[in-house]
Amino acid sequence: MKIILLVFVSGVFSSSIYASATANEFSSCKKKAAFEMAQCPDSKTEECIAKSKEKREACYQRIIERHGLKPARIQAKKDKKEQAPR
Repeated sequence: MKIILLVFVSGVFSSSIYASATANEFSSCKKKAAFEMAQCPDSKTEECIAKSKEKREACYQRIIERHGLKPARIQAKKDKKEQAPR
């Protein structure tokens, strides 16, 4: 009986837990953005910065979605951080 209860309880809790993305998962996004900048000619710096940032943010978003995190909650945290006094 204890085994059945243990299996049931662990199944309930494991389905409601989300894993967080780790820093090393985001490092590939940073590397891709840096590579994009390294390939950029000096004459197009502003374009390359925008393109690099766009690719990095898209990469971040794929990782966040893969982990099942809610984008609205993440955006709320970003907004709160930006509004905090420095």
